[in-house]
Amino acid sequence: MTVLSHPPFGGVYGPSESCTWTIPGEPGLYTVLNVTYATESCCDHVYVYSGTDVVLSALVRTLSGSGHSQIISSTAGSAFTIRFSSDGSVQGTGFVMRISRQQMPPQMMCPNGLVVSTSMTFLQYPTFDGYTANDDCRWVVPGLSGLYTALSVEAQLYTYSDCVSIFDGNSISATLLRTFCARVLPLLRVS
Repeated sequence: MTVLSHPPFGGVYGPSESCTWTIPGEPGLYTVLNVTYATESCCDHVYVYSGTDVVLSALVRTLSGSGHSQIISSTAGSAFTIRFSSDGSVQGTGFVMRISRQQMPPQMMCPNGLVVSTSMTFLQYPTFDGYTANDDCRWVVPGLSGLYTALSVEAQLYTYSDCVSIFDGNSISATLLRTFCARVLPLLRVS
């Protein structure tokens, strides 16, 4: 795993910066970015492009603000270009990208009991395209001593049997707190 961070040695980034990095792709492999960032939400941005040029490549994600961990994946063999820009006022601590490469597309990597890092504040599945048939994925969000854990869930589910369930514990035998399923829309009759 490789790490790209700005500023590279901690502290805060400078005013009026404009920096660009290219993360090359590797044939047959998916490049995955796990990004944590803390920037001025209105004016300092991390831009992620799917290619080697900020003008000709598609913008995949724009990140600003703080407290989130985002996972971004390329298509197989594709590169990323990262651009960072800041205005002249408030500065933050910037961003850290953990860069890994894998043989399977991330949406195919359905974990069973993966313990989420306590520093991760954003969990997304799948990280690229849509989920696949017969997925049965499980994550464990560890609690922190003396603190409550609050979850905000957004789900786009396609059939009435596709559900997201939240349990109060580290297994599916724990108390079920809530289940979110796709709604079955009533049939519209036209005569």
